[in-house]
Amino acid sequence: MQGKLCQSEPVENQETGQQLLARIKAEKAQLIKDKKLKKEKELPPIKPEEIPFEIPNNWVWCRLGEIAYITSGSTPSKDDFVESGIPYLKMYNLRKQKIDFHFKPQYIKEEVHNGQLKRCRAFPGDIIMNIVGPPLGKIAVIPEELTECNFNQAAVLIRPLYKEMNWFVFWYLNEMSAINSIDTKGVAGQANISVTQAQNIKVPLPSILIQNQIVAKLDELMKTCDDLENSIKQSQLQNEQLLQQVLKEALEAREEVSI
Repeated sequence: MQGKLCQSEPVENQETGQQLLARIKAEKAQLIKDKKLKKEKELPPIKPEEIPFEIPNNWVWCRLGEIAYITSGSTPSKDDFVESGIPYLKMYNLRKQKIDFHFKPQYIKEEVHNGQLKRCRAFPGDIIMNIVGPPLGKIAVIPEELTECNFNQAAVLIRPLYKEMNWFVFWYLNEMSAINSIDTKGVAGQANISVTQAQNIKVPLPSILIQNQIVAKLDELMKTCDDLENSIKQSQLQNEQLLQQVLKEALEAREEVSI
């Protein structure tokens, strides 16, 4: 995410990261004015000594909380769980950087979801990241089939102001260097990230066009890796089958000799 996967030179009439950030800040200010978004404490500016690496001139460093709504989850009472209702995610549902709700699914009452847990309602495209470890770094995007859901206190929801930015933010957090740089605190061997620390994560922000190029390139690379992994597994299976056949033929040959 350092601007090396795509064309990062300024293009005429293309929005820069600086302009995108200004647009996001202006829209957030309007949403706060219209009382559609709660005003939050202003995040500190990024100091030069905090910058971990150089980025292209048309990118800008910002904090995650400047470009996204971030909130922690919550746990309802035992009586609020039901056989069928609103899907409720626990951290064991984050498997291999995807949401797997088929694994030990749980549901909560719709009135609880829209009432006391309204703050942590999650929708398709939202990013869920665990904040209690070890391990940290379990991150997934809510899939389209989960039209709405809720989640527990061991995670935060990250909702970029523009949905087009979701996968870029997802991949950036997956790289883990931003998360590993956080001074985590906890008890009894735990590593915890607070909502404030999540809001303060530094993000190198390019235009949405460049974000899309990066995501497309990463998707292509991941597909290549998946294909290679499947090919290796298939080769291993064929080798095992061949070995079993050789052993079988050897044993049969020994039996014939004995007779």
